[in-house]
Amino acid sequence: MPTDNGRADLQALLEIDRLNYLPEYILRKDDLCTMAHGLELRAPFLDHRFAACVMGIPSAQRFTTPAKLLLAPALAPIADLHPFARKKRGFNPPLDGWLRGDLAPRFDGLGERLSALSAGQLAAPRVDRFVAAWRGGSGDLAEQLLQLLILDESLCQLAELARLA
Repeated sequence: MPTDNGRADLQALLEIDRLNYLPEYILRKDDLCTMAHGLELRAPFLDHRFAACVMGIPSAQRFTTPAKLLLAPALAPIADLHPFARKKRGFNPPLDGWLRGDLAPRFDGLGERLSALSAGQLAAPRVDRFVAAWRGGSGDLAEQLLQLLILDESLCQLAELARLA
């Protein structure tokens, strides 16, 4: 259990994060990503009334072990999932399914396109071998392959803009 000084230090660090890191980094990126897809992000824990209520709770109840124990009553319906025992984990999108499904047609001529659009900086045979390796079962290449498709789309759009200018 942290000392009172430890709690004060934690509160000071959280306040720095709230005033700087959250709005200038986390929320900015969230906003850019959601706006790019015509979505509106809702962050319920950032509601000013909710935040004021939480800030009014004594530190001993706010800073708990395990973290977020304050939410236990609200999470009672899913208690059998042990929400406080599980580690935080990210969301892994189904890249393999996307690449083999809707994005599969984009692989046709990818090496040649990327070579032309990058003025030869990307060698067509290497790109094609990379795609073939992934198609041959190297599922760990899916993220890099998606990056190549994103690069292809970006360079195609830039080339189109240059052509129109």
